[in-house]
Order: sequence, then C-alpha cells, then structure tokens
Amino acid sequence: MAALITQAPPESLNLIRTLWEDLNEHHRDVSIHFSPDFAANSWQRRQSQLLQLAEQGELGLFLAREQDGGEPCGYCVATVDAGNTGEIQSIFVLPSHRGQGLGEKLLQAALAWLDTLNAHPITIGVVHGNERAWALYERFGFKPRLTTLYKK
Repeated sequence: MAALITQAPPESLNLIRTLWEDLNEHHRDVSIHFSPDFAANSWQRRQSQLLQLAEQGELGLFLAREQDGGEPCGYCVATVDAGNTGEIQSIFVLPSHRGQGLGEKLLQAALAWLDTLNAHPITIGVVHGNERAWALYERFGFKPRLTTLYKK
C-alpha cells in the first residue's frame, strides 16, 4: 500500500517522537566522534528547539502515512528563520518503508513549502558518518559547501 504525504501543524510534533528517536539512535550508531552527544539527546529538548524555531519563523512538518491512516512511517521537518534562510532540520523513513521513494516525496513536499516562502538559501546538515544520505540530497541539487569541525 502506498503512503501519503501530508502537512501537519507544528503542534503535531509529538507524532514524530518515536521516528525522531529512531533517527537519533541511528546518528548515535554512525557518529564516529559524537556518539555520546546523541545518546544524551532527548526528544523533549529537540521538540523544544523546533517549537522555538517555529516561534521565530516558520516550521513545516510533513508526514508519510499509509493510506489507511495510523502512525507516521516517515517525516520531514523544515524551517525558515527570520532572515528567510530555509533548513531541512530532520528527515527519516522507517527501514520497513524504505525503497518506496518516501524520502524523495517528503523532501519534495518540504522544498515546495520552502519555495512558497521564498526561502533562500536552503541548507541541510548531515551527521558525519551518515554520508550515504548525501545521494538523496544531491538529487535535489544540494552540494557540500562547508565542513564544520567541533572540538570535543
């Protein structure tokens, strides 16, 4: 059964909690240097950060769900700040639903929303160790521009 992509209001962020926790665990597993930071991260903290970004600008929440409804099987969160810079904050599809083009559909929906807000530039951060995600982003015109190094 094909999944549908819908937009939900920022107040619906709790719908993605378990998906975000799966993504955070994935980042913990692939992060070469900062695994403990991901292990210490919490949904409450991330939700608070996203809601603060929504208050300071705009937040788009896009959900992938089976046609019969139910819990989301994927999501994408995008933001636009007061300076009109867009950012793909987070994107994730359950492993059981990968290979169906849901990541592309979620990213398309978020980018279309960012276009309606004339967001420019649009950025996305990729955790070091998760470079396999680059292929998806490069299909949408994203290119690496800068690598930021953090001192532990």
